[in-house]
Amino acid sequence: MRRQPFARLLVFTSILWLSGGLLLWALEGLRNPDFDTVPKALWNIAVYLFSGLDSGVPRTVPGKIVVTLVLVLSLGVAAVLTGTIASFLVERSLWSRKRMPSHDLRGHIVICNWNDKAVPIIRELHAAIVKDRRPVVIVSDSPEAAALPEEDELPEFQDVYLVRGDPASEVMLRRASAHTAHSVIIPCGTSSISGGQRPTRSWPPPTSP
Repeated sequence: MRRQPFARLLVFTSILWLSGGLLLWALEGLRNPDFDTVPKALWNIAVYLFSGLDSGVPRTVPGKIVVTLVLVLSLGVAAVLTGTIASFLVERSLWSRKRMPSHDLRGHIVICNWNDKAVPIIRELHAAIVKDRRPVVIVSDSPEAAALPEEDELPEFQDVYLVRGDPASEVMLRRASAHTAHSVIIPCGTSSISGGQRPTRSWPPPTSP
């Protein structure tokens, strides 16, 4: 999923490169020695895409239109590539700041999934009146989970860690040491049938008095 923007950009750039090269070869091949073969035309398009108009110059009006379109689209490709890389680096930084500790966790609390109930749950678990304060591990692939407050912003978020992945995956649960956890909490979403909210589920279930 995270690789889709890069894959789409690669596919778009490849299509632009091939179609632009073939069009220039068809339009300029008989009149311009810089585009008289397909390899030459593809090379010139590659130069237009990545370094600007520093190679063969088209002579026909249709060829100039094609080159102008390629140059304009190359600016868009560069902008999208820069934005995608920046977004990836920022998201990676957000996820890494709450990485799991090197030592094995035991007796902690695992929260599977992330929604609007997760922050209030963490605040309750780490409230000042709670004496038995346990570490919390969040298992989620939601980008919103990476933006949770830092411990210097809210003290309740000290000893809160993130495991990025599908909370239904056994591998992710093992990475979160769910097998040695004190309990597992699954924040449920809102119910569209009753109009109310489904209760948050936890394991082990609470015992009756």
